[in-house]
Amino acid sequence: MRRALAVSALLLAGAGGLPAQTVAARLGGELTGAYGARLSVPVVVDMTNSGGQRLGSYTARVQWPTRVLAFCYYCTLDSIMGTFAPPAVNTDSAYYGVLKFTAAAPLGAEGQVVLARLPFTVNLDSAATLGLTFSEMSASGTFANLMPILTAQGGQYCPARGR
Repeated sequence: MRRALAVSALLLAGAGGLPAQTVAARLGGELTGAYGARLSVPVVVDMTNSGGQRLGSYTARVQWPTRVLAFCYYCTLDSIMGTFAPPAVNTDSAYYGVLKFTAAAPLGAEGQVVLARLPFTVNLDSAATLGLTFSEMSASGTFANLMPILTAQGGQYCPARGR
């Protein structure tokens, strides 16, 4: 009986030391540029603490103030692609500051994954907040829902940084 209690106590003490599984998404890079310049905004997902899961698919949304930034419609697919599968980009609301994009990769990706590099043109020398949200994110192979362990962080555009 004492041995069983000791083993249970050790297991409970050890379980508290396990790292939590997390997937972190953010808008990366230095978000700065002068009026009229092109700005590339990488969308990055960090899978290193996901408990061995590989990113299989996602659906994301980025929003921004159009008075400050404009989505670059004429940019080629090569400039949008990241290190993941090429995204399908829905630009029907880009004029209003909303861009939706999605992709899937059956073999998945691990580590630091660049989902896309979103091209913008700077319209106004003013600070702006860019938002990032996900409506779906799944692991490859297991099709596990990664949304419960996902945290998404937008970015801050600053025209004065780097001058």
